[in-house]
Amino acid sequence: MGIKKIYFSDIDQGLGQLGGGAWVSDLSLWPSDPETGALMLPLMALTPRFLGTPFIPQDMVLSVFISVQRTTDGFKRSSLRNFTVNQQAELKSLNGRYSRVIVHKKA
Repeated sequence: MGIKKIYFSDIDQGLGQLGGGAWVSDLSLWPSDPETGALMLPLMALTPRFLGTPFIPQDMVLSVFISVQRTTDGFKRSSLRNFTVNQQAELKSLNGRYSRVIVHKKA
């Protein structure tokens, strides 16, 4: 399989994006925080061109959302703990309520 490098640049290669807005055309698909009801924060979006991902159809995008509560200078540490994993054993404690992955048509 080998190691692959990911290079970040200002040139759009059609692979996806980190941060920024989500490419969701239907607002009903946008996941919301289970506690506050606020819309989740888009973390990243990947197109099928990203590392030749065969499980994403050609006209679709895989988007990852996370639920974080903002403060004046960043994010609440307690909300970051809802989806942070430092050791493999912590995977069992994730309940999936604070992060979502959806596959949808690119807006």
